[in-house]
Amino acid sequence: METEKEVKRLIANRLMRSDEEIENFEEAMNALYRVNDIDNIKFYCQAFDDNTEDRAVMFSLIHGIEAYDQIFGTDRATEKFLESIHFMKEKAKEWLETMVLRVLNDDASRKEMIQQVKLENISSENLMLLKQVIENLIKRNPNKFEANGIEVLNAF
Repeated sequence: METEKEVKRLIANRLMRSDEEIENFEEAMNALYRVNDIDNIKFYCQAFDDNTEDRAVMFSLIHGIEAYDQIFGTDRATEKFLESIHFMKEKAKEWLETMVLRVLNDDASRKEMIQQVKLENISSENLMLLKQVIENLIKRNPNKFEANGIEVLNAF
């Protein structure tokens, strides 16, 4: 498999405006996933788009990223995700919020996110973006996200 070719195909078809684009997107995503390379997390982050016409298929990227926890360990997968969130800043802020809230709601993932923040291996740009996303989630629904969100924010 040519990784670069599949990444380009994944990104080119992320809006999924037709059955052909959906098929191309799914084929590229699955081809990348079969390789079991943790660097694919950054490619998946580049492929998210808030303007996609098929949110269910796009959600498969979330499941793909989460599956890397089992393959490479939560520590490595969380670190790679946090290194890659800047790719989501412009075109996929809603998907970034979805990913972060899923991490906040999972005890093991949240604890690993806290560890990654404390290690300071993540760029300051990505840390500030993460902080902003968590703060926005807390503002939008404090009853649901405040306790877990503040737990992560206290690590900054």
